Amino acid sequence: METTPGYPTSLTCDKNMANKFGRDVVLSTIDIGGYYRFDNIFQIIAFDDSHRKPNPGHVPLLLEYSFEVDKDQKEHLVEDMCVDANKEFKERLIDASFYKSTSEEIMILLTLFTNSMFFIYNRNTQELSWFTPLHDDCHDLFWGQKFYSPGDIQIEDQNNFSLPSIGEIPQVEPSEYYGRLFTYPGQNISGEEFTLPNIIDTLFRNYYNLEHDAKIAFLQASTFFYQSMKIWFESKSLTYTALISCFESLIHFDYKNEKYKPCEACETTQYAVMKKFRNFLGVDDLPTDDKSRKYVKMLYDLRSKILHRGYLLQADLAIPGHYTYEEADQRSLLMNVVSITRKRLIQWLLNH
Repeated sequence: METTPGYPTSLTCDKNMANKFGRDVVLSTIDIGGYYRFDNIFQIIAFDDSHRKPNPGHVPLLLEYSFEVDKDQKEHLVEDMCVDANKEFKERLIDASFYKSTSEEIMILLTLFTNSMFFIYNRNTQELSWFTPLHDDCHDLFWGQKFYSPGDIQIEDQNNFSLPSIGEIPQVEPSEYYGRLFTYPGQNISGEEFTLPNIIDTLFRNYYNLEHDAKIAFLQASTFFYQSMKIWFESKSLTYTALISCFESLIHFDYKNEKYKPCEACETTQYAVMKKFRNFLGVDDLPTDDKSRKYVKMLYDLRSKILHRGYLLQADLAIPGHYTYEEADQRSLLMNVVSITRKRLIQWLLNH
């Protein structure tokens, strides 16, 4: 099987590197029927139909992944850990952190590259609440915690990738894939089967081949996008600011070597924030009265209005019985911004 140049495979030649293999049950907001594997790095596999698949959302699937850990780095982390415990327990904590960060990295990237959201129930807090079974009397309440277990999974090799007995997830043209109407995270309004863009391998290959600082910058941008989707139903205003802020990590990286000149009059350093933002979105060379240039300025101005003036989008204002034209326009704008953000981040990655 082809491997990604510059990225570790399951067989490492560096004696100082330890290979690790992880397997998690994660959730998807869209039902996935099939599997996708990227080289020797990870694969996602749909469970068979005997497992429950609620619609919409919270559909379980298997995530398998491999990665390498620097033994010296791990040793230093164990020595510096502020935990009163023996070395073996500290090593287990460090290993758990490595596994957690790797699986979350993959879920963040899959959420950016696809039309589904990949997630787990919060590992850090007990999400306890009242609930009632959907098929029972709504007055029959229970106190419970979010949890999912697929039962016994038959895995032939606990330390290697499974061999799926199902077909691969279908792939489609990127223009068709990323041109679809966005509604909210993971909603499948067309009822179509889950698909992938046929550049999915290229996207992951480009990401894993980025040099360290570029990879961190892209992962930060992708995490902003991921977090914006997670808070979609909590705050449209914060969702919007997170989406626009996705660009900041990459803009900072692109301009990290630029020398800034102070203003001749006041000697204040000139960072040209708006100019860099326009340039990143490809409108800086357009005339000042161009519609695209004005649209980009409006996007940044609205972000500043929310962050610096405490402005809220109309959807976040609790005014019973009021649904204004302004709110409808802002919802459409937010959907457009999701599409713009995703496409621009992906284009940046393809260019690197």
